[in-house]
Amino acid sequence: MKALHVTHHAGCASSIASVCSALGIPLETRFAGWNYNVGEGLAAEIYAMHRDLYESFDLVITSDTAPLSRIFLQNAYPGRLLVWVCNRFDYYDGATNDCGFPDPGYHELFKSLCGGAFPNAKVFSYTAFEHEYAAKYRGFAWGGGTLKPFIFNAPVPDERVVTEGRPRFFVPPYHNDTWLSSAMHEAGIPHERGRYDGPRGLSAYDAVVHFPYAWSNLALFEALANGVPYVVPTARFLREESTKFPFFWSPPMDWPLIGLSEWYDPVNAPALTFFDSWAELSEVCHRGRGYFQGASRRARGLHERLSPVELEKWRGALLSW
Repeated sequence: MKALHVTHHAGCASSIASVCSALGIPLETRFAGWNYNVGEGLAAEIYAMHRDLYESFDLVITSDTAPLSRIFLQNAYPGRLLVWVCNRFDYYDGATNDCGFPDPGYHELFKSLCGGAFPNAKVFSYTAFEHEYAAKYRGFAWGGGTLKPFIFNAPVPDERVVTEGRPRFFVPPYHNDTWLSSAMHEAGIPHERGRYDGPRGLSAYDAVVHFPYAWSNLALFEALANGVPYVVPTARFLREESTKFPFFWSPPMDWPLIGLSEWYDPVNAPALTFFDSWAELSEVCHRGRGYFQGASRRARGLHERLSPVELEKWRGALLSW
């Protein structure tokens, strides 16, 4: 079986590549070079342009974003299709929306997919919130399961060696983390910011301190595989602080459902260190390097415990039709 992965997202590409490598599935990845808003006309145009390529594969996987699936669903792609929903099934980009997407036709097409109208197609989410979103905000039940973006066959990271001196902390370059960084400066907590080259680029740091902004992030699962500890606010403190600055959350923000975020899923809690105030963050950051060495082991341990279970879910999704 030959598989093709079509995506906008480099992190999704890495995740699907690791899945297919672990399962022995030959894979080719193509990055979508067109608008996020896949209207009926654009979907027909893209499929006509790439029909021979697409139909040379036994299986097509679409990921971030789900509207890519329209290219295959509406044009009777004859092979198998796995739609992996990352970041809402009807995501659209308002700045480039020239076709009124998501249009009623797309919603009906996706509802039909979830209802089993396409026998050679399956739909899964990357986090549980996607199911709640479809039910609560779009009014239809979604029967598919959840396939988490674990990184499989990741090399075992080098054991972190406890050294003298204060721990080093990294704060990512994202919007909410700008507020976090300012608060850490005020509290006198040394840290570094900037872009980085994936989880391996974080190996020089004892932990990443982060203010979450999404229901799931592939960076969390990359971190687990590489033994990178995260320090994050409790859900209560995140909500409290969200009223004090232009807080961003991958829409919609639904505080009663925050437990569905991967950052606040109890399953992932052993790999995270939480703080419920700025004073507690200061206390956490003054713990010795031995604490963060243990946190690194807990992160990798959670990955090693859960990844075989998740890989079997992927096996069933990709190889059982």
